Amino acid sequence: MPDAPLRHRAELAFTESADRVAVLDLDRPGEPAIVLTGPGSAIWAAVDGRRGIAEIVAVVASSYDVAESDVDADVRAFLQDLVARGLLVG
Repeated sequence: MPDAPLRHRAELAFTESADRVAVLDLDRPGEPAIVLTGPGSAIWAAVDGRRGIAEIVAVVASSYDVAESDVDADVRAFLQDLVARGLLVG
């Protein structure tokens, strides 16, 4: 997966709280919202349309006060899953 900036797909509606985010795909109104909690919500919040994957890893690592190497593989895998599900685009 290239390190291009990632952004939330425009056809999504979402609401965030301190430790979770609910995402609704407006192109699929019959499907339930996707709820991300804990690290998933932190990763979602780090996606801002300007940051590439390496920067998102750094933001998440900083928010949990851990080394980037400790979360790199998990963050990348989660981002890849969100892209595969059509929630993020690069």
